[in-house]
Amino acid sequence: MGQPTQGLPGSVLVPLQLDRAGEEAALLEYAMRTSRGAVYLHCSGPAASSPPTPATLDMLTLCLEPSAHGMPRCDVFPLLPYLGWDPERLAALADVEEVVAAAEHEADCRGLLDGLNAARQAAGLPSLSLTLTAGHAAKPAAVGQPPQQQAADGSGGSVQQQELQPPPQQQQQQREDEGPLPECQHRGARVIGNWQGPLVFKRVAVGGTFDRLHAGHRLLLASTALVTKDDIFVGITADELLASKRNRDLLEPYDERLAAAVGYMQMVNPGVRISAGPLSDPKEPPLCATDPDFDAIVVSEETVPGAHAINKVRAELGFPPLVIVVIGLIFSRRSAAKLSSTDLREEDAASVGGSGSQRSSSPWPA
Repeated sequence: MGQPTQGLPGSVLVPLQLDRAGEEAALLEYAMRTSRGAVYLHCSGPAASSPPTPATLDMLTLCLEPSAHGMPRCDVFPLLPYLGWDPERLAALADVEEVVAAAEHEADCRGLLDGLNAARQAAGLPSLSLTLTAGHAAKPAAVGQPPQQQAADGSGGSVQQQELQPPPQQQQQQREDEGPLPECQHRGARVIGNWQGPLVFKRVAVGGTFDRLHAGHRLLLASTALVTKDDIFVGITADELLASKRNRDLLEPYDERLAAAVGYMQMVNPGVRISAGPLSDPKEPPLCATDPDFDAIVVSEETVPGAHAINKVRAELGFPPLVIVVIGLIFSRRSAAKLSSTDLREEDAASVGGSGSQRSSSPWPA
């Protein structure tokens, strides 16, 4: 169900060794702040090419966490070779215009750029330019406006060098001024249930409201796409269940929220089958509680109780329990609180007005 959703023109591609995502926070934040479209993370290294583990999910958290600090709605897609993202598929991303990389990795990036541009030229797509960032590299590069250079295919792509803004020491000072993050942010991904080895499941469930997709949603959806081999079912909270939400008049409609969630997972894992349906009655268990074919559910820390409630229903029906894959929460340094669609609607309501109130409750993850 659904087609991969590419970003707007002006998207960027960031080569990233997945197990170094935490060390590349400044590069990631720079790419997210400067992209006019989506940010595609070309993940590499052993972790990106192997079946996922809880540690892999923690690496995804580090990939997406930089967007939480002022850019929570930035479209960030981690693209892993394990899920079929080879250079040929990367080259076909028509909305990408630029590769953004750390200056210390220039040699590797030039080889990647040559291959991508050759494939794009064959497909009739424009060449990509290369921007090298300075300011956090082990070997600092000169800052300024370098002369334009020919792209690898001779078609006029350029190589530029930019200083990360603000510099790392200023970023660190900003983070200190904004205060420490809550301790629960640092809790890693974990598995509840009888499961050992890589996180590879045939049929996986995930659920949520998914209004105004933000970094926390993307972590949940990317993790689901990564651990699923065959089929995903995503439950989307129905419009009628959101009648008491604050600023309900600004809520995105069901079809729009469904398309965003499905499109995101389809982009991350093009080979998986995805179906979706409404979560319309908080008293009724979702599909994964009553269908014996599901083997796992992906939830955030705050919705673990809902996953246990689902397994209670499955036990009553004589079904084996779902393996519960738990991801952490992403917090914003600006507010020292987890990212929330409610807060994003509050921001939007500041200019257009909105209505108030209460949240609906449900025992199921949503």
